[in-house]
Amino acid sequence: MLAYRTKWHIKEGHVQEAVELLQDSLDFYKARGLEARVYYEPQVSPRSVLVWEENWENPAEHDKFWAEGAEVHTGEGAKEWWAKWAEVVEGEAKTEVWSLLK
Repeated sequence: MLAYRTKWHIKEGHVQEAVELLQDSLDFYKARGLEARVYYEPQVSPRSVLVWEENWENPAEHDKFWAEGAEVHTGEGAKEWWAKWAEVVEGEAKTEVWSLLK
């Protein structure tokens, strides 16, 4: 089992907006029987931190999902979402892949 985690620093005063933007993505995953989570904790660092986590049995499942669902992330509706997302985050995202103990 793998956990794909992406961490962002959220601009001051925009944590709730960031969480709301990710709610649609959580709903999208859950509707397909997939596991995803969002963690946020303003006390972790001087800046608010938000972490998106997806869990997959293996890298092939992850890659297949992203290849088949590419339009969700790049289509017309996604352009508006990414523009809003750019307004609430600062700096670049950091992505990690963790192997989970069973």
